[in-house]
Amino acid sequence: MTLKILAEVTGEHRRMILARLRKSGIQPFSSGGRVFGHLYLREEVERAFPL
Repeated sequence: MTLKILAEVTGEHRRMILARLRKSGIQPFSSGGRVFGHLYLREEVERAFPL
């Protein structure tokens, strides 16, 4: 999930969402040492946001 999608779904501002993700210890998706920007796994996001 991207911050844009999360903002649309929750109605919250992207900066608030990012702060909530960080506070919950949720890191952006990475694979093989590569980080793909603000892309989060839905399974992890659901821990911080009841979607």
